Amino acid sequence: KIDNNDKKKLDYILDKCDAFIVPGGTYWYNFDEYVIRYAIANKKPLLAICLGFQCLYSMYSLNRDKFDMTKKLNNDNHYGNPKEYIHEINIIENTILSKILNKDKIMINSIHHDYIDFPMKALIISSISNDNIIESVELPNHPFLIGLQWHPEYLLDNNSKKIFDKFINSI
Repeated sequence: KIDNNDKKKLDYILDKCDAFIVPGGTYWYNFDEYVIRYAIANKKPLLAICLGFQCLYSMYSLNRDKFDMTKKLNNDNHYGNPKEYIHEINIIENTILSKILNKDKIMINSIHHDYIDFPMKALIISSISNDNIIESVELPNHPFLIGLQWHPEYLLDNNSKKIFDKFINSI
């Protein structure tokens, strides 16, 4: 738990940051949620990747007390080599992601067994897989806040570069 004294120290440090990436991993912590809240409140760019996406999504869940990342996909088309394309996603029209990529479909890598299938508030779904798994979300009216279920940092293809360029240029 983060107390008021810790909040002052954290805010002092976070204020010195121009933007934030909440990366993938195995667990997220109160600190990850604190950084996300700070980025939102202070309109600082945020890119949430894989577990960072799941953390962001859970914070906006309408049923957060029922959030359960133990749900597993029944197939392997979302888990593979992070340096290879695994499956296609459909990009929702008129989203920030669609404007960045200027495409309606792209191939992505994917290294997750967990998935999210519950309603949320405030965030907009910006892409979905062919098997209806939410692959990205964004926060409207924010300079740059995107959560991606995949790992653009492993691929570094043209689509990944466009996402990172937009993130960097939003600073």
